[in-house]
Amino acid sequence: MTTNASIPAAIIPEMETEVDQLAELINNGFRKSKNSAIVIVAENPVTGGATALAERVKKEFPQYDARVTILGHIQRGGSPTAFDRILASRMGEGAIEALMEGQRNVMIGIENGRIVYVPFSKAVKHHKEINRSKLDLVKILSI
Repeated sequence: MTTNASIPAAIIPEMETEVDQLAELINNGFRKSKNSAIVIVAENPVTGGATALAERVKKEFPQYDARVTILGHIQRGGSPTAFDRILASRMGEGAIEALMEGQRNVMIGIENGRIVYVPFSKAVKHHKEINRSKLDLVKILSI
């Protein structure tokens, strides 16, 4: 009996995943009668992102048909809501005020509903831990 189910996998910078590990995951899924795989790939300069990973899969595992859809392009489409427009206007005003105040190398953000200036040096150092239970959920869903 063949199902149309897909096996999910996630490749994120916080976890090392080699292409052969991905192939093993996909092969296990096909042995379980799954006929496709969905792999979520986070932007990552080490792996080169989804496109580079798909090229490696095509080259090293030609039996797989790898296709890439960059959701950011799809998700960012559509008409902005009133909230989006107001937020953009507030942040634009904040950027102008920062420039007029002589501030440089800051990111404009919103914290507790207020415009804040965050130095780039602080913004790029901020590290948010990955919720491991969400990754466990990906594994559970792939069964």
